[in-house]
Amino acid sequence: LIRRIIILLVQIGAMAMKWWKPVVVGLSLTLAPGLMQPAQAGKKNPQPKAEKMPSWTELAQKHPAAYDRTTPEASLTEQQLADWWKTFQDPKLDALIDLSLKNNRDLQAAQARVEEARAQLGISKGEALPWLNLGGTYGRYEAPRGINDKISGMSPYPGVINPPDRNSSVAGLGIDASWEPDFFGRLKARKQSAAHNLAAQHAALYSTWVTLSAETALNYVSLRTLQQDLDLLERHAALEGEKADLLQTNYQAGLISAYPLEAMRTQEQNTRAEIPRTRQAIQETLTRLSILTGTEPGQLNDFLDPEDLPEIDPELYHAIPANLMRQRPDIRAAEERLEAQIARTKEARAELKPRFTLGGFLGLITLGGGNLFGSGARSFAIAPSFTFPLFHGGQLRQNVKLQDARAREYQAQYENTVLKAAGEVQDAMTGIVQEKERKDKLSAGVDNAQGAFDLAENRFQAGLSDYQPVLDSERTLLTMKRQENRSRGQELADLIHLYKALGGGWKPLSDGEQAEISRAEGKGK
Repeated sequence: LIRRIIILLVQIGAMAMKWWKPVVVGLSLTLAPGLMQPAQAGKKNPQPKAEKMPSWTELAQKHPAAYDRTTPEASLTEQQLADWWKTFQDPKLDALIDLSLKNNRDLQAAQARVEEARAQLGISKGEALPWLNLGGTYGRYEAPRGINDKISGMSPYPGVINPPDRNSSVAGLGIDASWEPDFFGRLKARKQSAAHNLAAQHAALYSTWVTLSAETALNYVSLRTLQQDLDLLERHAALEGEKADLLQTNYQAGLISAYPLEAMRTQEQNTRAEIPRTRQAIQETLTRLSILTGTEPGQLNDFLDPEDLPEIDPELYHAIPANLMRQRPDIRAAEERLEAQIARTKEARAELKPRFTLGGFLGLITLGGGNLFGSGARSFAIAPSFTFPLFHGGQLRQNVKLQDARAREYQAQYENTVLKAAGEVQDAMTGIVQEKERKDKLSAGVDNAQGAFDLAENRFQAGLSDYQPVLDSERTLLTMKRQENRSRGQELADLIHLYKALGGGWKPLSDGEQAEISRAEGKGK
């Protein structure tokens, strides 16, 4: 039976190839006015095309950043860029990013969207293939007696028309086939759109990867900066407390007035007042790291005990010239979304054209309780049909305008993404250079503040000045140390922003994944 079905479908296809061309020609003569209207609509609203921007790396280098300094001898390999966080040489940072890439819920959602797009592409491919359905039916009926009498009375010659049996049955078993030849590219455009959407979701997945690795590293650097800040506050508060106790002893001995004691107590309390707020910021940063790594809040507290900020080779600040960079995944995603939308505009225009369907049936039918599997029960049918949209209240034409407008929207979004990428590179490279210069100035300022404090302390002990210069220099020293610490953290944060701006933090697609997308796009086009 299956062999016969296949042979019949082949015959149906051969017959269709013989008759569809003359039928289309004849229909075109009949429907010429209607067919001309979509063509005229296409002339008024031409099919949009993707306008590619210059490479974002070219734009990033076209106009040098105002305060950047390049280092041509610095270099970084593609593999180092993919795992840029390893340049910090911090095992705990490596572990956190590995956890985030494994457990983060946003990344898992992006992976699910890739699977959705892959399944949608499979659905689009299936729409262009013949559909086969296996079905069966059985019915038994009893006709009213009045119908038999009526049929007998219709004949002018009694006995010529025999009334049917009042009790009878019908049974059927067979395969229905349906196929829509894609003469005007509607199904092809839908498949193109699905293929580009799959590529866009792949790019969005790796864009999420880039963002996730950068956000994890930024929060880690923020945590280490806050922990160092807390350590500075606690050490200075302890020193100020010791000095206040010493001043208390001198005051009770009548050696000094009450002012130095009260002033130092005030400064100590002011320093200690900063500690709770810093602890709260540390806890909030730990919570963000837990969410990024997909762990329970509080689970990382023991793992992330206070440590110093990582040390970085300053040559890395200029180790990634923009012209050596690959495509950023967010730009690739924007480009693929634009291509997918252009394919949807093609599909909308194809909806204005006729649609042809070739249907068929091959199976067994019997009436009156006969043998369903006997030779006399074999049956087949061929049922070609077509539909042409004559009037839909303007919905189809408005849909073309809608899809064209969306294509222009995606074009603008794509161009804006390219411009932002070029700007982010310039801002990041300038920011890291300027922050390093600021940190160096602050480091020198800390040394000067320490010298000023020691001098003020010695002058007070020698009775050459009052205690106010000691308080002022102490406050200035603490402020300079905290600013230097924060600048070190910001310097590392700017380096992370640079890695992110250059598209670092994701590995190229595997050969299997790349081949899958290439096949999809190739067949879609």
